[in-house]
Amino acid sequence: MADKVIGVLGGMGPWATLDLFEKILRLTPAQVDQDHFRLVIDNNPKIPDRSPAILGDGEDPTPALVATAKNLQQAGADFLVIPCNTAHFFYERIAAAVSIPVLHIMDEVATAAREAVPDVRVLGVLATEATMASGLYQRACGRGGIEVVGPDPQLREPLASLRDYRTSGDFATNYDATINGCAQCHNDRAASYLATKSPPHSSLQYNMLLGTVGENNSLTAQEKRAVLTAAVGAVGGKVPLIAGVSELTTSSAVAYARDAERIGVNGLMVLPAMVYVPTRAELEYHLRTVAQATSLPIMLYNNPPAYRVNIEMESLKQLAEQANVVALKESAPDPRRFTDVLNALGDRYVLFAGLDDFAFEGLMLGARGWVSGL
Repeated sequence: MADKVIGVLGGMGPWATLDLFEKILRLTPAQVDQDHFRLVIDNNPKIPDRSPAILGDGEDPTPALVATAKNLQQAGADFLVIPCNTAHFFYERIAAAVSIPVLHIMDEVATAAREAVPDVRVLGVLATEATMASGLYQRACGRGGIEVVGPDPQLREPLASLRDYRTSGDFATNYDATINGCAQCHNDRAASYLATKSPPHSSLQYNMLLGTVGENNSLTAQEKRAVLTAAVGAVGGKVPLIAGVSELTTSSAVAYARDAERIGVNGLMVLPAMVYVPTRAELEYHLRTVAQATSLPIMLYNNPPAYRVNIEMESLKQLAEQANVVALKESAPDPRRFTDVLNALGDRYVLFAGLDDFAFEGLMLGARGWVSGL
């Protein structure tokens, strides 16, 4: 079957359209130009602003939206996408005006949230006042039993300013700082909301013990085992416990992995041997030997900047033969690594974002969770 032609109803704003185009290119597993999808983009920034219309004091953009959608259909598009949240307030009239499917951002978000977290109950949406006032996310998510938490009112002005940075193109210094500040405030609001809405442990998926932000390699062997024993007793099986395995030698890592299993942890995050930088063969030997010493599920930890060694794709392919090696915490400084792993190995490994600065990008590119270093 021939690839479908993607029609992009764009220009709202032009940078959002460019962002979507870049994501489609980056996420397509293409080896040559001909492997890419054909797109027809109508970048129409003359469409009246949707936000004032939604809030009751602006020009109706429906005629321009409908005309642009029809142009795309006539140009050969098989279906349409609209990289603009607020344009979906007028979705029904756009969809009714053409005879080809029109994807709905909010419906796709609700579906993706449910697939990523099957028991999701609350979804935080970092969006403008007009988007939240439209009720689009609330209705789409509500049909699947997902409650939506919007930004605190204090974020309205910073979020509105993002559109100004995007419109002018002058966002090199302002955009990142503003979005990071908004995300932090939104995280605080979501945390407070979950604290009042959720029973104990309902939002905690696992507990990672003895990672490598200091404590693991600073404790004696006896102290490490004492920490695991205390944690197992305190948690009482309410959430899974995963222990980091960070040792100087393979034999020490094997002994620790076996003790961790005996103590009662549920999984292991295995790092390369510390200090000495291994060859590829030495790295594979270390990780495979530790995995073979236990029946626990294993998460590999790849952090090239910190440990001066990268678990290369060929090594991941070799280690995939070990059945209990099931996950990969990826902390490479380039988020394209997630795409590379998925293209090379499909869903063989459950991917986790590990570098805090790229957690969002990792989750958008296929990671199923985030192991934070904060």
